[in-house]
Amino acid sequence: MEYKTVSTKLPRNDFTQLVAHCEKLDVSPSWFLKNLILNELGNPKSLIVSGINLMEYNPSTDLFTWVIQTDDGINHEIIKNISVTFLNNLKTAIVDGLEQRAALIGNVNEYSVAVPEKLLRDNR
Repeated sequence: MEYKTVSTKLPRNDFTQLVAHCEKLDVSPSWFLKNLILNELGNPKSLIVSGINLMEYNPSTDLFTWVIQTDDGINHEIIKNISVTFLNNLKTAIVDGLEQRAALIGNVNEYSVAVPEKLLRDNR
């Protein structure tokens, strides 16, 4: 088997962080990069994935976990231990953003969807 070398340039700060991270893991930077590359090649990420958002509540800790369940039935944990305060703040930000968007596109019916303007032009 023939081997080839792969390299990259990093800003000094990023390089320092990489070295510190590898030291914590007790591995060399070369091993770390090789492992990242081989894991990605062996398990490529699909560019288009569909699924649903789920919020799982843990009553014993009064915290939530955000999970995305992809259409293949696999749950992917996004963030764990989310507080109610954070979620309420996020909810407000999402509602505000959606209201701004609705006003911008002239949406007045809550069940309306954005329609490409080109579809509505008179092509006579």
